[in-house]
Amino acid sequence: MASYNQGAFIKEALDRLLGQNYPNLELIIVDGCSNDNTFNVLDGYKEYIDILIHEPDRGMYHARNKGLVRATGEVICFLNTDDFHQAGTLNFVGSYFRDNLNVDVLYGICLGVDESGNKLNGYCFGDFELNRKTFFRQLPTFPDQATFIRRECLSVVGLYDLRLKYGADANLWRRCVLFNLEIHRVNRHFANWRIYDRTLTYNPKFKWERFFEAVGLYFRYSKDPFSRYLWNLLFNYFVVQNLKFIKSMFSR
Repeated sequence: MASYNQGAFIKEALDRLLGQNYPNLELIIVDGCSNDNTFNVLDGYKEYIDILIHEPDRGMYHARNKGLVRATGEVICFLNTDDFHQAGTLNFVGSYFRDNLNVDVLYGICLGVDESGNKLNGYCFGDFELNRKTFFRQLPTFPDQATFIRRECLSVVGLYDLRLKYGADANLWRRCVLFNLEIHRVNRHFANWRIYDRTLTYNPKFKWERFFEAVGLYFRYSKDPFSRYLWNLLFNYFVVQNLKFIKSMFSR
């Protein structure tokens, strides 16, 4: 778990994670020197945390890389400290990987929730089959919270690219596709993504930074300026996001 000033949410994330009673959980928390009440909360979970790193970092992906190089578990998931897993997820995932030794990556459904944890209509992620066609021609949002990858695969696809501030996770999953990893999807609710306007993904202040990084990342893999993917990207930033913002303003 990458952590920075999420004291308002981290307790729920930990309670729901530990409440699943998964017997082989390795919990790694990498905190970038939070200055809110995060460490007061974490103090009550010391016996459950295998590794706790508290030092400055260069953002979420840098924090995740620190955790990855220390992880010893067979399967890894990246859970943000303001998100949370659905009950029964870890036992299901553990059994799935145990019964399907050929599977490298497993993902399921992730639902968007507001700051209070209430479901948001229209925010469902992971409801698509991940392959070259969907990833490079369409515009799927791949949910880290609901995705599990064998640790050994990281020796093939590598760590997060720290040149990217917003899309290093999308780039990691792209590499999983390019390296032909065995990726499975199940139609099961795995996780919940807390959506509010102070996150990197949804903060309107970073909208155009995210857009230009996404375009640059696209051209890293493709030279086609007329692809469906690129047009979907443009439509998403110029139309869809604006409509969702307007809708959220009226619903408040």
